[in-house]
Parts: sequence; structure tokens; C-alpha cells
Amino acid sequence: MMESSVDVAPDPSANSVRSQRFTDWVVLFVFSVIALGSAVETAHDSDYSGNSQRWIVAMSALSFLLSLGAICFQLSGTFSSLFIGTRLEGGMLGFLIFGWIGGVAVMSDSNNDLAVNEEGRVQNGNLYYFSWAAFVWSVTLFANYLRSVYSIDVVGETQNRAKRLTMWSSMLVISIIIMSNCAQIYHSSCAGDDAIH
Repeated sequence: MMESSVDVAPDPSANSVRSQRFTDWVVLFVFSVIALGSAVETAHDSDYSGNSQRWIVAMSALSFLLSLGAICFQLSGTFSSLFIGTRLEGGMLGFLIFGWIGGVAVMSDSNNDLAVNEEGRVQNGNLYYFSWAAFVWSVTLFANYLRSVYSIDVVGETQNRAKRLTMWSSMLVISIIIMSNCAQIYHSSCAGDDAIH
């Protein structure tokens, strides 16, 4: 009997232990490293050492450690199945989102003298922009996690709706960010006897 030799292309996902989110975890790691370096430098250079400085350093360090751990889990063949698409990954992402919400709020507060000065101007661009980037990337990673694990496609569902819904949702998010930053500037500049009327 003759055996036929049929060339079957190997499935590239069969040997791959990394998830689709691997590069996203690497990007979050880079953002966290830059934010951590800036937070440590800012805390070191400042005369005031308070809870706000400790918080932004701690959050940057936790983001650094969690993203490094996620990268190591995905690179390890044995531990990747314990991490990729599990509640551990989802829990880490949820913690990062809520942690960066607090981190961005503390860092953007002009009274804390971290990334924004008393007049509301950015004085430490690396800390300011990379903290925001880490927060946005954490949300992106979580949306990707929901899509791949629970088949909840937030981005796809939003795009399937009317274009106006996407525009209004974007405007709402941008307005909340601007309002929170402007409220702090208004509070610090327009309080007391020398208030602007």
C-alpha cells in the first residue's frame, strides 16, 4: 500500500504560549518603567514628602511589577496556562485600572506638586503623560481581555452603533478629563480674597 504524503501546515497557535495581549503587556511595562523613574525622581527632588508622592511611586512600582509578572508568566511554558485568560489576569487588570485612576488623580493635582505646578502647567512631562498612557493602556488591555475570554466586544459593539454614539461617548470622556483638571486649577487659583471675579 502506498502512503500519500500530504503536507499539512502546522497550526501556529498550537505551539504559542503567548496570548494576543503579550505585546500590550510589554507596552504597559514600558509605560510603567518610565512613570516609575519619573515618580522616584520627582519624589527625591521635592522638599515635601507626603502620601501623594508615596502613592504615585507605589502605583508606578506595582504597575511595573504586575506587568513584569504578566510578561514572565506568558514567557514561561509551565505557568502560562495558569495566567493567560484566567481570573488572575483579569484581577490584575482590574487592580491596575483602579490603581491608575487614583494615581492619575493624585499626579494631576496641582497641590501635590508632582507633575503639575500650582498654575496647572505640566512640569514633569514624563510622569504626567506616561501615567495617563499607563491608565489608558490598562483599560485597553482589560477590554481586550473581556473580548477574548468572555466574548464581550466593547469596541466592536460601540462601532456597530450609530457613529453619533461613539462621538458623544468620546466627548463625554474628554469633557470629564478636562473638567477634573480645570476644577483643580479653579480651586487653587480662585479661592480666598484674591479670587478672580
